[in-house]
Amino acid sequence: MIARRQTTSRTILVVVATAGITSWLAHKRHAARGELYDSRLMLEGTLLDGGPALEPHVEVGPRPDPGFGGDLGLGHAPVARSSRRGRRHSHRRPISVPRLLAVDALVLAIALASVVVAAKGGPAAPATPIRSAASSTPTPTPEAPGITIATASIDLPDPFLYPVGNQYALFVSTAFGDYKRNVPVFVGRPGAWGQPRDALPTLPRWAVPANGTSTGGITWAPFVYRFNSTFVLYFSSSLPGKKQHCIGTATSPVVTGPYVPDQTPIVCQRNFGGDIDAQPFIDYTSSSGIPQRYLVWKSDNNSTAGTGIPTIWSQPLSADGRHLSGKPKRIFMPDRPWEGTLVEAPQMVRGPDGRLWLFFSAGSSFATPGGYGIGVASCAGPQGPCRSATPGPLIIDNQQGKGVGEETVYVDSDGSAWLIYNPWSTGQVPNLFRPAEAARIGWGRGAPFIAAAGKFPSKP
Repeated sequence: MIARRQTTSRTILVVVATAGITSWLAHKRHAARGELYDSRLMLEGTLLDGGPALEPHVEVGPRPDPGFGGDLGLGHAPVARSSRRGRRHSHRRPISVPRLLAVDALVLAIALASVVVAAKGGPAAPATPIRSAASSTPTPTPEAPGITIATASIDLPDPFLYPVGNQYALFVSTAFGDYKRNVPVFVGRPGAWGQPRDALPTLPRWAVPANGTSTGGITWAPFVYRFNSTFVLYFSSSLPGKKQHCIGTATSPVVTGPYVPDQTPIVCQRNFGGDIDAQPFIDYTSSSGIPQRYLVWKSDNNSTAGTGIPTIWSQPLSADGRHLSGKPKRIFMPDRPWEGTLVEAPQMVRGPDGRLWLFFSAGSSFATPGGYGIGVASCAGPQGPCRSATPGPLIIDNQQGKGVGEETVYVDSDGSAWLIYNPWSTGQVPNLFRPAEAARIGWGRGAPFIAAAGKFPSKP
């Protein structure tokens, strides 16, 4: 479950809008004083002569994310930042007042439209996969690869991070110690989190809600992605009988909710044991040049005997992120001995060199030493096929805990990429209340690896 910043595009829109409105007001003041000439100089350069009075000075910085998650086009792309440079004019052509006012009106209209779009958080600009602030140094402490980013008086399963201003929103599944919230969400920073509230207080009719006790429903694997100005929450809720789950969607204008659920599951393959762990993936490298959207998820075959082996699937996704099209395709199943007969928590990622990877959790048992960990597969495309890229897991039982998995992927504004996961901690009492840990992803010529972490960003 991938998260990325989306603030740069809004900032650019606001800067453009502010500059446009300032220019328009300046022209009006000059007109009132009969001083049209100075204003005319700038407009001749920008609009009338066809040459820029403000030449763009391009610097490299973090790219705006197309939806904060989905595609992990890691790294940086050019972000234009204006640099004032003087422009000489060999002649000064008179300009009429009507012509100037027409230009003023055009500038004002563009500026006001930009303000409206920026205020609504409108569609993020599409972008191609780009380079990462990549770490190429393996971790010197593989026995303790994680940085603890959150602990609480409740369990923190399936942790997912999303930046909110200069803080984070941390979403988790229905938790041990907190059976009254369907999707707990915390806001804060590592070491300083607020109290949880329910991001999804009402479930759809088909789902069993939390009821304050262990007899209630369990909602797993929250994942948030922004489509245009709407945030979509993907979740996996219990069906009546609580043996199987199906995947639902819910929407909110605010990232932390509350979210309002759609009444029909987006995926519900009962003959495969139900479905969990949904993640949208946006592919910006399609041959058509048009971004292609997919939903990636796990069929929960291990929940119901006789329904087969757990499988990772992919299917085309609508522009609003709430409907599927075409047919689902199996893209990954266990193919290494350490994976046993279980793969889950798929996280599709396009690396800094353009290759496509699928992070996943796998294993035979939480309780068995070395029985559950995090792996990575290479994928031919968003609809597979995918194959395990390493003979063993990236992270397995270590000094920080056992049962390592249920990971999501977070990418910071500096381009650093992190696995966010929850081990059954050996250092926290009671150890049913798992922490959220972060391990940095390293990139090289081969498969991704666990890199030297340094420090986790204290704010987005």
